Amino acid sequence: MSYLTDALNKIKQLPQINISQLFTAFLLVYIASTMANITWLVLPSGVNDAQSINSGVASPTDLDLTLTATVAQDVSGKGTVVIDSKGIEGTYGIDDKIDLTFAIVKQVFFDRVIIQNGRKREMLMLDGVAYDNKNVASPITTLEVLR
Repeated sequence: MSYLTDALNKIKQLPQINISQLFTAFLLVYIASTMANITWLVLPSGVNDAQSINSGVASPTDLDLTLTATVAQDVSGKGTVVIDSKGIEGTYGIDDKIDLTFAIVKQVFFDRVIIQNGRKREMLMLDGVAYDNKNVASPITTLEVLR
């Protein structure tokens, strides 16, 4: 019991103003950090579609999706895709949300589609086509193959 009494007496001797200021500073830093995280969730990342694709930012997706068909209009990345999502096949255009996911179609190429999955750009390859690290969904590569 004397240990508890001694501990309480030592706590009473601490300068309360310093503890209050320390707690306030910690709380302000925590609130600022939380607000920054919310801001980055709401605002776009600032990387446009062409930059993200040509710089190799689009990585293969881990979503349970199968790209069964693409109709790419030209090398601009516009077109339509047929995607199987957990047994449900649907047709999607640019900026369409893929059923049963939070992913959005962003660009269509002849052998792949670029999707926005949260804040990440991901690539879904046409069923049966292997992902190629040297050839990360470049519109120039698409044009060369079509010629």
